[in-house]
Amino acid sequence: MRNVTGWAAHRQGGPLEPWDFTRRDLRGDDVAVRVEYCGVCASDNAAIDHGSAFPVVPGHEMVGEITAVGEAVTRFAVGDKVAVGNIIDSCGQARRASAAGRTGACGSPR
Repeated sequence: MRNVTGWAAHRQGGPLEPWDFTRRDLRGDDVAVRVEYCGVCASDNAAIDHGSAFPVVPGHEMVGEITAVGEAVTRFAVGDKVAVGNIIDSCGQARRASAAGRTGACGSPR
C-alpha cells in the first residue's frame, strides 16, 4: 500500500480538508501521479453537498507529474508531465460500456 494525501470532504456539505489515506501498490502497467491541478465539476459538488459516502475526494481530469512507474511501463518516465482523464481501470469490453463509449459504466474493472 502507498500513503497519499488528498483534499476531502468528511461530511455532507463539509469543507475540503487535507486527508491522509492509502492506495493499492502500483501494478506493472500503472503510473503514480502527483496531482498538481484537477477539475471539479457539478457532479463533484453534488457528491459533497448531497452524497452519503464520506470522506470523498472530489475532482477528475487532473494534470501532474509522474512520481513512479510500474515495471511494464515504457511510454512514460518519472518526471513526465501528464494529463489524466476520469476513466481508469475500465475493461473496455463490457457491452453496456463499449456500446455507447461509456467506459465509466464498467462493471468489471481490471
